[in-house]
Amino acid sequence: MTSDACDQTSIKGGSQIERNVIAKIDGKTDSNTEASTVTKPTRSLKPSKPFVLSIRAGTHLVREWNRRTYQVEALEKGFQLDGKTYRSLSAIAKKITGAHWSGPRFFGLES
Repeated sequence: MTSDACDQTSIKGGSQIERNVIAKIDGKTDSNTEASTVTKPTRSLKPSKPFVLSIRAGTHLVREWNRRTYQVEALEKGFQLDGKTYRSLSAIAKKITGAHWSGPRFFGLES
């Protein structure tokens, strides 16, 4: 018998409080569990509207990092840094820092 099978056997004979606690952990109810004791998150952790970045082509973004100044130009489709085109500001921020960054945050476009 596995440990899960042992746990299930002991729960069936357990008290109402034990069944309620297990149901709360499992996120499910049965006929022996009061519905009011089981709670599930009611709101999503994601924002309802995603942040949309609108930068016109030709806009220059400047950021200083480790005593070097980086200048990025917004293109119709992507961004350009040092003659190379990137799909996103986040890709440029990663290239500059070596770590994952939110590109708009790295360039000061969002708080």
